[in-house]
Amino acid sequence: MRSLYASLSALLLAVGLLTLGQNLLGTLLAVRMSVEGFSVLVSGLVMAGYFTGLLAGSLTVHGIIRAVGHIRVLTALISGFSAATLVHALTIDPWSWTALRFAEGYCMAGIYICIESWLNARSTNTTRGMVFGLYMVTTYLFGGLAQFLLVTADVSGFELFSVASLLLSVALLPVALTRAPAPPIPGRSSIGLRRLWQISPLGTIGCTVSGILLGAYYGMAPRYGTAAGMDAWGIATFMGAGIFGGMALQSPIGWLSDRYDRRLVLTIVAGALALSSLLVAVLTNHSLTGQPVTGSESLSRIDLLAATLVFGGLMFVVYPLAVSHVNDRADPSEYVGVSGGMILLYSIGAVFGPIIASASMEAVGPAGLFLSMGAASALLCAYAVWRMRMTARPDDDSRVRFRPSARVAQVTPDPPPPPTDVR
Repeated sequence: MRSLYASLSALLLAVGLLTLGQNLLGTLLAVRMSVEGFSVLVSGLVMAGYFTGLLAGSLTVHGIIRAVGHIRVLTALISGFSAATLVHALTIDPWSWTALRFAEGYCMAGIYICIESWLNARSTNTTRGMVFGLYMVTTYLFGGLAQFLLVTADVSGFELFSVASLLLSVALLPVALTRAPAPPIPGRSSIGLRRLWQISPLGTIGCTVSGILLGAYYGMAPRYGTAAGMDAWGIATFMGAGIFGGMALQSPIGWLSDRYDRRLVLTIVAGALALSSLLVAVLTNHSLTGQPVTGSESLSRIDLLAATLVFGGLMFVVYPLAVSHVNDRADPSEYVGVSGGMILLYSIGAVFGPIIASASMEAVGPAGLFLSMGAASALLCAYAVWRMRMTARPDDDSRVRFRPSARVAQVTPDPPPPPTDVR
């Protein structure tokens, strides 16, 4: 096991650095668009560009990997993402930023596929859960910490773009210097969306709603923070609390879903998420308090931090619950195809998430973000209740174990051969 950890340390370090740069850039852009006077709707369209690129990448990067291999693709995409990050500071234009976000989303889709294929290849059936648990913790931990890099420089300047680009570039070093062999070239394995719907309508709807929620959160929550009167520390605290909540609640909720009807757990999660999203909106809405929420006030307000932690934990667990439920009903031979189909559904939802949220914010004000997220969660809850009345719970023998998800664009390649070298 010690040898396994040693062989994974370089990859996990690269994941941490990539997560720092990627999450810093996403939050910075949302705040910077407010500073530059971009409308809320335009901001939503710009941020949707990232998820459109993620969708395109998830459909096409496999072909590039089969042509040139994981290492070349990974280094090229990280370099491209780093370069695109700097271009944001050179041209302040919504059309240019939308194109750059598309390119960055495409790069991240390929980066995730390469890294997760690598992690799968370095693990066995007995260690895979532990390996991806470490991956989950690394992603959430550094994703939360990245929010606080926002306070290290002026958001209206060039410095933070340079910091994000530097972190992405440095992430190449552990990959370039690792002695771990590259994973095998992935094969083709997919199933159609119609088959996914036949397997589990609730799972497909849940995955799509998860994309809408997370697309809206990552794309528009920093913009909501500026509209709610938060300073840089307040936005960092607000975003970080939600991400850390996702790290804290996945394992407990996953444990419950393995022991009780997973549909019931998903129903409760969706209903609680609808209520918590409205609670967060009330606690952060400066129009109700009459005063903006500063960083120090955010840190001292236990009610706001607690509500945001719960909200984030519930929001981030919807996707792995939906995937686990689909796999409960799928044939084991379909697991790889199910993974790819669920990624596609998530990506489609994530494209529309920022657009729906920004349109709601334009219509009713900043609270429209959490009103739209609460409405999506409530609809998922209602649909889950209806499906529970229509179908029976899967047999225990066919149920799979819940697998925490550090990220929602996860790709599971064909079952890898046993590792031949763990140095």
